Amino acid sequence: MYKGLYSSPLEDPETTLATAEVRTWIKFPLKYVLKEPEVLIVGSKALSKQEKVLPKFRSLGLFAPNESPSGWWIIDGDKEVWVKALTSDMAHYPDDGIYSLGAIQHLYVMDIYPHSKANLELGPLTFPLSELQ
Repeated sequence: MYKGLYSSPLEDPETTLATAEVRTWIKFPLKYVLKEPEVLIVGSKALSKQEKVLPKFRSLGLFAPNESPSGWWIIDGDKEVWVKALTSDMAHYPDDGIYSLGAIQHLYVMDIYPHSKANLELGPLTFPLSELQ
């Protein structure tokens, strides 16, 4: 996901998107979101070899209502590792499990990034939020 929103086709998507700031990465079933009237393909660009490698993602562990999560899953390709708390580096990993266009819209409307306080306060951390880089 890019930081900016584009509401009309780009004249030169390769150039525009090559310099656009990335907001975060998501795994999302594109074929379903394309059925939404709010979604418009404004351009495409070929991914470099580096861009084709998925980043590490994080996901909160399951927890009962009125309880706090006891840790996070770190997802690296096909491998999942359980950690009891995020490090400051892990605080910047994108969140796994964005399943709807509404959830994506919420990220933009509320200006939420992976390292946003609202996201990080959901689970345990190995550092105080004031030290986040």
